[in-house]
Amino acid sequence: TLFRSDLQDLPSELSQHWPTFINKTDLRFWRNEWLKHGTCAACIETLSSPSKYFGMALKLRSVYNIDTAFQKANILPSCNKSYQYETLQRALLPILGEVHEFQCINDSQDRQILMQVKVSLFRNFTSGCVNPLQTENTSPYRPCVKNKEMFYFPIQQERPREPCP
Repeated sequence: TLFRSDLQDLPSELSQHWPTFINKTDLRFWRNEWLKHGTCAACIETLSSPSKYFGMALKLRSVYNIDTAFQKANILPSCNKSYQYETLQRALLPILGEVHEFQCINDSQDRQILMQVKVSLFRNFTSGCVNPLQTENTSPYRPCVKNKEMFYFPIQQERPREPCP
């Protein structure tokens, strides 16, 4: 299990950069992430505790800074502007290469919303790992449809589940 004390001083940074967009509290969401991914990764010393795992996740977020790559390509969070799949893909090629997956949901207005970018890393934390034994996707998100426009919504800390009502 995971307790807030296991995260040491990380909750405020996690809340800012890794909030939940599903109907769970942040701590419950992070507990699920730890149980699903962290406990498996814990066999590596640098990831052997919740604080190390989530600390490394935040560090890797800055190494593979998707927000900055999008900004450089003039892809900005918006409730009104959509983007083509290929435009987002091109923006991430310099930092991620070709091995990543956009994951989306459709909202009540049938807009395809980018929710996360799934990146598989090698044990040394470099990108490009292809996992042929990939487990079943238990995420509420699915691969984005390539020929359908995608929305990249801003994160609203006060309304993370409804950033663009």
